[in-house]
Amino acid sequence: MLPPLLAEGVAFGSLNVIGMLLLEFGLSMEDVQQLHKREGGKKLHLAGMASTTFNSVVLGSVTYAVIIKYCCVQGPLTLIEQITSVFVFLVIENAWYYFAHMAMHTPKLYWMHRFHHKFNVVVLPSSASAVSIPEFLLSYMAPFLLGSYLGGTDKSSAIVAAMIVMAANFFIHTPALEEAMSRLPWIFVRPSDHFAHHRLLTCNYGAPVFSIDRILNVMKEFLGLCSSASAEETESIPSLDGEDSDEYGESDEDAVEVKKKL
Repeated sequence: MLPPLLAEGVAFGSLNVIGMLLLEFGLSMEDVQQLHKREGGKKLHLAGMASTTFNSVVLGSVTYAVIIKYCCVQGPLTLIEQITSVFVFLVIENAWYYFAHMAMHTPKLYWMHRFHHKFNVVVLPSSASAVSIPEFLLSYMAPFLLGSYLGGTDKSSAIVAAMIVMAANFFIHTPALEEAMSRLPWIFVRPSDHFAHHRLLTCNYGAPVFSIDRILNVMKEFLGLCSSASAEETESIPSLDGEDSDEYGESDEDAVEVKKKL
């Protein structure tokens, strides 16, 4: 028998896997078939699903138990306190991920991020957590721990915050949602933002909830540090590079050339 908190963590991670499968073989079935037609596509697909499953159920369950036991305050909090703690959690998680993500795109650390960018042409929900173990611990689980502790979450608010992050991560890796989510306010990450990142590797590092890239650009313009943008562009908050592209990924050859630079 697993300890109660660890058993809860396994159940929570399993829900993440179930969500992945529903999106994968529901909304994204055509994209799955497209990947399978590519050389090595079936093998990559299986590897991605296996990675997301292991990370969610095994590593995620241990992190869940640690968060609930050591990082959460004794609840329950009031509703206002819970909403505030969830918001703080999300800000901390997204900020951490942004800087960790940028760091992993440097030559010294790209080794731990390389597997995720094998999904450069066809992006699937299963690729959302298809990352190396070091990356999952550094970029996915560490901000959960920090966000729960500094956000002052109780158990319920920590679970809600984690579910928001997990769902958003799946959504920005789901091509079928690209058009619908293009209507999101500029402050949020859209699938098109993240697909451009998978193609180009050199932009749109923010994920999965807040577009830190756009937020920083607006802050720079507000502070007068970005003189190239007009007042009209600042007001409308323009899309990030590649957002309107119909393609989900670049050619393998182009991806290889970009990766060589890393």
